[in-house]
Amino acid sequence: MSKPVVADKAYAYLLLSHGFNPSTGEASNLKSNTQGSHKFEATRKFEIARRTKRAEDIELEKKQKVERANDKVNQKRDEDQDRVAKLCEYAQLPPSEDVAKCEMEHFAKLLAPQLKAFILSRHPSTTPAITFSKLKKPRTALVDANRGIKNLVSEAYAVRSVKSKLLAVEEASEESNSSLENTSNVHRAPLVDRVLLNPEEGDIKPSMILNDSAKIAIIYSLLDPQEKMQRIDFSIRPHTPATSQSIGVADLLFSCLKDRLRAHIRGKVKQSNHLHWCLSWARKNLSVVACCMVMFRHLKDDISRISDSKCLLKKPNNNYFLMTNAEASLWGCYLFWDAVEYVWIRSGSATGVGGIKKCNQTHLSRAKSPENPDNSKLYDRYPSQLSIRSKYDHETHFEKLCVYIPLAFSGDVAGSAACLFGKDYRKEGLFFYTAEEERTISGTNFRGKVGAQKFMQMIAYLFELGYDLALSSSNNVSGSPGFEGCGLMQQQE
Repeated sequence: MSKPVVADKAYAYLLLSHGFNPSTGEASNLKSNTQGSHKFEATRKFEIARRTKRAEDIELEKKQKVERANDKVNQKRDEDQDRVAKLCEYAQLPPSEDVAKCEMEHFAKLLAPQLKAFILSRHPSTTPAITFSKLKKPRTALVDANRGIKNLVSEAYAVRSVKSKLLAVEEASEESNSSLENTSNVHRAPLVDRVLLNPEEGDIKPSMILNDSAKIAIIYSLLDPQEKMQRIDFSIRPHTPATSQSIGVADLLFSCLKDRLRAHIRGKVKQSNHLHWCLSWARKNLSVVACCMVMFRHLKDDISRISDSKCLLKKPNNNYFLMTNAEASLWGCYLFWDAVEYVWIRSGSATGVGGIKKCNQTHLSRAKSPENPDNSKLYDRYPSQLSIRSKYDHETHFEKLCVYIPLAFSGDVAGSAACLFGKDYRKEGLFFYTAEEERTISGTNFRGKVGAQKFMQMIAYLFELGYDLALSSSNNVSGSPGFEGCGLMQQQE
């Protein structure tokens, strides 16, 4: 006698429709017994698989929730450590030194959002009695604080000796992470990794590109057509020991940029955009960015010992175009150099009429403005000398910033190389596109861009991101996530 089938009430109609009695599990219609048996077995297997998949999805969702919470805590803790490092830098103390040794004047150099976060992480009560809506950082904040007037500078200084509450949750965060160790690799990977890693598509490493003479020729034709850059010529065969070493550096750089991209997404990209298609596209194309940084000698001599928070780029040299060069009218990527602090502080991209030069003129106009409505860190920290905002304890001005161009290209769609921007690596191109990404980019409404110019816009965004990732996190004044034209939105502080 066959074993009765165990079925819940939800299957009653389904079982009867296939010739089975749900109460006994036996065929109720002998005439259609064989046919019903086959249908029922197929349906049963499908339902088992569906329910198993649903249970796995629920479990994965729980793990993702924990990971997102941990990522948020880690992000806040990293930001707090960056603020402490910045204060120690202002006070000329070692990065690990007690921030209590910092003076009021050092706190006055932090921006208002940084001061608020510093106070919140150290105030004794969970909800500070201080009403932040009434606490500001006016231009006279340091003078007022020294006079005993309460503001963000004085309150941050008052809690400098209190241990950060963010450090207290570090152990709890680590214990939460350790609870995931017994899950599968795909479940254990951080959310950002799962988004950016495509198991069906392996990365093309820079070493593979630099060993392909045809790809090297494309890089030269697109990004240095007039051969003005001093560069490492990887097209010469056989490779010299120095050239071979540079190829290894390119692979190391690619790995570094991918690691930094994860931090970039956590810190600058709105959480609802973490799954955005342009991020996975950018990730695989950082391989090309790494090639260019090595080829055009933009990297420091040894990046193997540089931590993720430090700058990877050399100081300005003749391997960057100046704003006085003809390349300033082209499209591409640019960098701001603080000639007072002697550090790189921001990357940017420019496309459209007037190119990089026109974009820099827009920056200057914003720096001259008496207001900074969006609280941009660039214009807050570097107002123009002609702005009323520069009259209050500013050590540097926008006019002290130098603009350098690491690479530029023509936006002319009629140019012979224009089609190469949108051609996939496997189809004699340089950059990486799936068929779906090609359709998406072609269908995106980039203002004033048509045809190949849409792909040029993506390349400009790509190099802006790549050079942003190469900057020191403590000196980088940009909070932009990049790829704004694709709909990527900024994480709010």
